Amino acid sequence: MKLTYLGHAGFIAETAAEVVVIDPWLSPEGAFDMSWFQFPCNHHLLAPTVDLIKNTEKKVYVYISHHHQDHFDRDFLRQITACPVTLVIPNFRRKSLSDGIEALGFETVKLMEDNEKIPLQDGYLRVFVDDQELNRDSALLLNDAGFNFLDLNDCKIFDRVARITQDNGHIHVFTCQHSGAVWHPACYDYETAQYQKIAKSKLAGKFRAVANAISTLRPDWYLPSAGPPCFLDPDLIHLNFQEITTFTKQDKIVSYVSDRVKDTKTRELNPGDIFDSQVLDFTHRAQNGITAAGLRPYIEAYAARCCEGIERLRKSTPGERCIDILDRLAQELRLKLDEFRVREDYDIRLVFGLLELPDRFVSLDLRENRVTFVDRLPESKYFVLMAPAWEIERVLNRDVTWEDFCLTFRVKLSRSPDTYDTLLQGFFQAEIKDVGPLCDRILEIRNSTGRITVEAGGCRYEIDAHCPHQGGDLQYGWVEEDRYWVCPRHRWKYDLANGGRCISSNDSIHAQRSGHARKSGHAQKSGQKITKQA
Repeated sequence: MKLTYLGHAGFIAETAAEVVVIDPWLSPEGAFDMSWFQFPCNHHLLAPTVDLIKNTEKKVYVYISHHHQDHFDRDFLRQITACPVTLVIPNFRRKSLSDGIEALGFETVKLMEDNEKIPLQDGYLRVFVDDQELNRDSALLLNDAGFNFLDLNDCKIFDRVARITQDNGHIHVFTCQHSGAVWHPACYDYETAQYQKIAKSKLAGKFRAVANAISTLRPDWYLPSAGPPCFLDPDLIHLNFQEITTFTKQDKIVSYVSDRVKDTKTRELNPGDIFDSQVLDFTHRAQNGITAAGLRPYIEAYAARCCEGIERLRKSTPGERCIDILDRLAQELRLKLDEFRVREDYDIRLVFGLLELPDRFVSLDLRENRVTFVDRLPESKYFVLMAPAWEIERVLNRDVTWEDFCLTFRVKLSRSPDTYDTLLQGFFQAEIKDVGPLCDRILEIRNSTGRITVEAGGCRYEIDAHCPHQGGDLQYGWVEEDRYWVCPRHRWKYDLANGGRCISSNDSIHAQRSGHARKSGHAQKSGQKITKQA
């Protein structure tokens, strides 16, 4: 197998009989309304990739892991719709990805169920589907004559990697996301010290999860991919230059993994790098010429090339139109609120506003099921989202989804108390028709009765078997500081000594002390068998 890195989360895997194009994001228009761009720039690989697909005599598969625009590049896919390719996509409950693929006009589309595989001439392609309503993603394993390439991209199924290697054999090359890709803390109203503290904590947790997965899989190589993007919009460009950030470059994770996992090789990737399974090493190394000192000039020149498109998209909105947009937003939120099935649990106001209107907001009283206009922000018990009028208008016009809007990072957020809540987060992100199913899924997870026993700090604890956030399997979690149990998926930390309370939300895994561990201070390691209880 020959692996060519396309940049971001993209790869081309070539076998003797097949070409598998994985998550190609190559278009110069970026993603999420031109808020994200590929880093380093990979636009020069667009034409060669299209030419390969058009001219090869091998069977071509194009795998799209999920619906986010930095993986689902419609502009690129439009250039190959006439080619005899097979689109491979996960079969999610919500059909935004499959409907989008169908609208492009591809003749052959394979909808994959979890753990389903497609036979290849000398191996197979297998897809792992994770459909948790708030997150919809998938991962890919390619087997070519016994050589295994496992690509998790953004899919945080770290609680499944032990089973994946048991079922498929040794993983030779492993890749997964190492950089942040969410709006917390980047879009929140934090003082610098608090911002940096949160960023450091989130980054440390992400790095630890990646290192734990590598320790479980023991691959020959770990290749960092799936980020970070860069931000070229004038309102966002500062995110590229923060000293402490969740949008970390590859050198940080390479250094971290190299220090902690001695039997796995790792190296920074550049778009155009080629890895050959026959020699288990790179046979071509592309150059990007970006040094630490040259990062700012590189980004600024990149932004200058894209500024015309960004300025066309961004536009000022006159005051009278802003009022109309806010009225339309209130109607949309009323429909969302009607689908929110757990209103009585929330004594909090959700407040939405336009940056152009400093004294008029839409306020949602969840418990009272009421939507009103207010002229000031609440002083406590609130979650506030502010955004430019033109971007909100694009959401209301269905030019972008609510989820894509959230990923533009063109939002300003504040909340009191400053604690995460899965359903409130989902309310912001979900389409109207998806609010109800999201509530049902989270309630299903929270009402599950499975229990497991874990050990920490010389004690044994009974805890819920699944994380209340998005259902991560806690038997593959790990202990930190002799008292916190960490979910392997999104690294939520639960204080075993305080009844299993989450340190960053109001959730709990209901920890009950059940005796002393056989060995004081023993901590279960990720992937180790833990006694389950019905």
